[in-house]
Amino acid sequence: MTGCLKIKNDTFYAVLNLKVGDKYKQKWVSTKLKVKGNKYKATDFLNKLIAEYE
Repeated sequence: MTGCLKIKNDTFYAVLNLKVGDKYKQKWVSTKLKVKGNKYKATDFLNKLIAEYE
């Protein structure tokens, strides 16, 4: 499983690429963190989310 951080409306979102059967689907999860000064916290949130879904 892979994931990345995207910015939408000045907020970080974690985007996960989930494999469902033979296809991949994207799941967008809001971190509820503003962009300014929260890159490390958003990355930590993404890593925990990936570990949870695996």
